[in-house]
Amino acid sequence: MAIPEAGREPAIEGLRAVAAGFVLVFHLIGAIAIVRPDRISRRFEFWTDQFGHFGVALFFVVSGFVLYRPWLRAELGVAPRPQLGRYFVRRFARIYPAYWVAAIVYLAWLLTPEPIGVSAWVEYLALVQNYRSGHFTAGLGVAWTLVIEVSFYLCVPVVAWCARSVTPSPRSVVVRQGIAIGTLLAVGHATRFIALHLEPVPSGSWQFWRFPWVTLLGFVDWFAFGMGLALIAAVNERAGANRAAAFLRRHGSGLLAAGVVMYCGAHLADFPTGRGVAMNDAQRLIRGGVIPFAAALVAAPVLLAAPMWLTRVLARPVAVWLGTISYGLYLWQIPAIRLVRNLIEDGHLPARPELLVVASTTFTVGAATASWYLLERPTMQVIGRLRPG
Repeated sequence: MAIPEAGREPAIEGLRAVAAGFVLVFHLIGAIAIVRPDRISRRFEFWTDQFGHFGVALFFVVSGFVLYRPWLRAELGVAPRPQLGRYFVRRFARIYPAYWVAAIVYLAWLLTPEPIGVSAWVEYLALVQNYRSGHFTAGLGVAWTLVIEVSFYLCVPVVAWCARSVTPSPRSVVVRQGIAIGTLLAVGHATRFIALHLEPVPSGSWQFWRFPWVTLLGFVDWFAFGMGLALIAAVNERAGANRAAAFLRRHGSGLLAAGVVMYCGAHLADFPTGRGVAMNDAQRLIRGGVIPFAAALVAAPVLLAAPMWLTRVLARPVAVWLGTISYGLYLWQIPAIRLVRNLIEDGHLPARPELLVVASTTFTVGAATASWYLLERPTMQVIGRLRPG
């Protein structure tokens, strides 16, 4: 069974919806902890905190798969090579316009009555805040991941070019691409290890090489797991049979369970017990490597189109629709939650957790829907009519 073209597989959209949902739950529980701290236990908040990390890991794994697979398909001779100009225009159009609208609404209206300086506006709207010490969660909080995502977009053609085979036989492609992906895995681990031993940098410094853990270098292995799955998918497509999907049909549920157990186990050392025991450096490094691996195990059946229950559930119309608007869900959840919090703090709404959850979710879905139909889809349709180049 051949694998459908990446990005057009409905279950992949459903997986994006799950990732956005995890991040939304994380932010909702955080908001409840601020508005009604008496309603949230430390242990419950701890585990829901991990939803945010897992949602980001899923997004990065999916991005690694979807963005790198076209280059692998071209290298194996099953599709034309992507046109650089078109690639960069599409990536810019997919990220920036919708982000600008959400960021401006949040920063100019919802966040603070104090004016934001011109330099800060440029920093936030250009998505470079991660490169300034102490600023990576400034502005629209979720945008720190977009800074890393944009960096990955820029690096994808470079990695593809460096890993090109002189004699593009399937064997040489697999070897060279495997080496490239393995190198990226090593770079991510090495960056986090080095970052543990760097001296602190004064807040506001642009010396990002002294805090590389919040740049692409510190997360590149998260994308590399998706790139590895893309290599498997491209090789299977060239062979005309999806052996990986057949394997996952038999063992996918076990791998899914293993991914969940691994992810939870990686955080047990930091579990709030009242003893104030903090993780050591080795535990932090292990956790940084386990998180993307666990996400890859969960995502593998979907990305490799395994005919199993998870793929069927995520391919249902509601999941696909939520996945289609998932970028908007990701962008607008912080503004929506802040709007509801402002209404509660101003006395216009009662401080009830269930009301905060329902109202914030409703506003998020509504804004994401408007973003998709009024901005994102029309923009991509215009870009789609451009001639390749």
